[in-house]
Amino acid sequence: MTALTYILGAVGLKVLRQRLGRLGYWGLVTAISTTLFAVQAKPLAIAFFSLSVLMGVFSELEELHLSFSLSAFFTLLLNALIGAGAVALWVSRIGPKWTTMVQSSMESL
Repeated sequence: MTALTYILGAVGLKVLRQRLGRLGYWGLVTAISTTLFAVQAKPLAIAFFSLSVLMGVFSELEELHLSFSLSAFFTLLLNALIGAGAVALWVSRIGPKWTTMVQSSMESL
């Protein structure tokens, strides 16, 4: 995640958002995330999409002239809710064996 943040960090994504506009930015980050996911770089796709959503939503709220702290709060809240929803979806797809999967992956570390 550190390398991703360094290379495609907030500054770069914010510049992309300003230059491409709303539709261009969301289209590009969705295409990049989908491509990364399709070439089996799933952790990178998820990390990139999460960072892109974070910066995109923050930029959208800034355009509505909300304060920095209010924009940051709602952006982090939305990102946390998306993450929690993704975990809930994963748990529902895996079923009751999700705990053993987590334990075995933790033991392999």
